[in-house]
Amino acid sequence: MRSRLTRRRWLRFGAAGVVSRPLASLFGRPGKLFFGMNFSPFLDGQSPGTPISEEQIRSCLKILAPYTSWVRTYTSTGGLERAGAIAHQLRLKAAVGAWLGRDPVENERQLAAGIACARSGCADMLVVGSETLLRGELSTRQLAITCKERDDQFPKKSPSPLRTDSHRRSITGS
Repeated sequence: MRSRLTRRRWLRFGAAGVVSRPLASLFGRPGKLFFGMNFSPFLDGQSPGTPISEEQIRSCLKILAPYTSWVRTYTSTGGLERAGAIAHQLRLKAAVGAWLGRDPVENERQLAAGIACARSGCADMLVVGSETLLRGELSTRQLAITCKERDDQFPKKSPSPLRTDSHRRSITGS
């Protein structure tokens, strides 16, 4: 399966690369254009909720690998639970997301999948509830409680999950 990166996307990547190149050198990955990139492997006609194959994830990550050190997913279900392991095979670090919203059942699925990924060593960082405050789907208190209730489920050898919204307001800290 072949991914297409349009000229417009490359221009956006290039502009971000100018800013992130000094960061890549600072954190030990000189020569990479970007320190990290958000990873969404959906191709034409696909959207969140569409099951994504391991082959498609690998194909998309191979395109990004020469340009970055980290990839960040927004969800840990629908096939993306394998993204961290595939990223590691390509010598990339993985920030795996657990997408939280209004549906408590789906939130539990996301958290369980994200925690399983972290416990298996496939996530270098777990990002929980990113942008949920921006969308107004959970309150700050609800997000903090959701994360705190699961602190004992995270691997002891790794740092605590990143728990912030998209505007860098700290929700909880460990």
